[in-house]
Amino acid sequence: MDIDLLHYTILNAIDIILYLFYFSLFGIFYQNYFLNKKPHIADLVELNIYGLFFIYICLAIWNIFLPINQLSFLLVGLVSLPSIYIINRQGLIAFIKVFFSLPRIIIIILQLGFIFWISNLAISDLKYEPMYYLQKVKWAQEYPLIKGLGNLFICYGLDSSHFLYLSFSDHFPFISRSFWNFNGYLLALGFLYFFIMPVSNIFIQKKNSYTSDIMKLMFIPIHIHNCFYMHPGLSTDLSIFIYGSILAIEIFRMFFDGEKNINIILICLFLGFSSKISFLPTTVLSIIVLFIFYFREIRIVLKKYKLTILLTILAFSLQIQRNIILTGYPLYPLEYISVPVKWKMDRDEVMNYSKDLSNWAKGIRKGETDLKEIEKVKKAWIKSRLIVQHRRIETLYPLALAIVGLIYILHRKREIWAKLGIFLLPPIVQLFMWYFHAPDSRFSSFAFWWLGAGMINFAIKDLFPRKILVLLPLSLVLFAFSLHTVDSLGSEKDLIVLEYSKNVPNDPKSFIYVTKSGLKVLVPENGKKCDDCPLPCTMTPNPNLKLLESGEIKSGFYLE
Repeated sequence: MDIDLLHYTILNAIDIILYLFYFSLFGIFYQNYFLNKKPHIADLVELNIYGLFFIYICLAIWNIFLPINQLSFLLVGLVSLPSIYIINRQGLIAFIKVFFSLPRIIIIILQLGFIFWISNLAISDLKYEPMYYLQKVKWAQEYPLIKGLGNLFICYGLDSSHFLYLSFSDHFPFISRSFWNFNGYLLALGFLYFFIMPVSNIFIQKKNSYTSDIMKLMFIPIHIHNCFYMHPGLSTDLSIFIYGSILAIEIFRMFFDGEKNINIILICLFLGFSSKISFLPTTVLSIIVLFIFYFREIRIVLKKYKLTILLTILAFSLQIQRNIILTGYPLYPLEYISVPVKWKMDRDEVMNYSKDLSNWAKGIRKGETDLKEIEKVKKAWIKSRLIVQHRRIETLYPLALAIVGLIYILHRKREIWAKLGIFLLPPIVQLFMWYFHAPDSRFSSFAFWWLGAGMINFAIKDLFPRKILVLLPLSLVLFAFSLHTVDSLGSEKDLIVLEYSKNVPNDPKSFIYVTKSGLKVLVPENGKKCDDCPLPCTMTPNPNLKLLESGEIKSGFYLE
């Protein structure tokens, strides 16, 4: 690795560490003042989840009235200052003394090594969808939330909390590749949760009940897979995987380890929902699971966690309100529920778009109309998601683990059948959505591993002695990397990037399109995507497009 590659890799690593520190400050603030709980640096993942949740609420409210610009970064950042006082009050030395032991120093080195590796991956070609990702970030940074933005281009109606974080993180000082490292931060957070924490619990603290720690470790293969496929980039699919997987493990801990962290469960439910509407089945079923589990003590739970419940309801309301402002549909692109606002998108257009998204996820492309041919394409596509070698890690492998785990549970663990059935409701319903509506693994890989990791860990814990379990983390890591670096029959990937990519998003040549009302919008030439084109840009100009207030883009768009 030459000096330039090392330089950029180190800068990316510093970015990711700054993200971890920055969101932790907000988590400390939230935990101390909202949960009345003494924060601890060892709860780094929990602090970051709280921080992400709190910042979303701040940004969602801010963006209703103002763009997410440097002023928002400064003012929101001021909220974290009391966290420094909290740390100082507890004593900085006492706050970090947990790290001063040889075993903990070793796991810190492991975490830093992982951060350094994904920081190296971040200097490769950028992965993003120029159809609308960059445009959504630009709109958030240059304007307050725009009414009827989906009327300008149908993809702009799709919203995600991920875009708010990207818009916000673009203003971080000393950032080397702008917001492209945010997914690297999520990957670092995931590695800390799936690998570092269970290794610490099993081999350093030597806890007796660590079934959920084995489950965490089982997510390592799919996590490493996502490092190769979703980084560096702007993908909202990675956030779905991270929040969905943490949710799965926390619900498992609640059912089978007696560790109840309702705060994290509720917040991950929201973060998953706000990241992508495809998370909706898991959201609904997980809420039902919580009601079933706490049915006899529901009043106690509501009283004990009332603040988090109220804040979660507020966050859900903000996300639904964002969807209404952008499109007129609370659960866009689902057309079943709408609000009679002037800027509401055409129902038939929304319905057709929802169908197109589903067809695309089934491998069906526009122009294919023969029903027999469509069914044939769909079956071939689903088969490819299960059989193609570099896709097996997303679907087939966890299903195989689930079957083996089920056989063991049926024979040896009859006492947990009822709990297990309830625990598996969310991933099963999510997989039904995957099969019938959107069979693309990026929407539901966490659900496959919810099944696989959640069921196989009982057999692993019971059948393998502790001395052999020492080899489990290393074996899983070696297996995960071998799928892409040793097994050349799959989708081979470079373990280390040795060439710095200078590619940047395109700013396509565009022409000015004037609607009947005199509104001027940019349209890329030759049917190209808007990518990093100035605002307002659309690939599908409509002559009936009009501003709610003449000459004021921030007023919003509607169709006459």
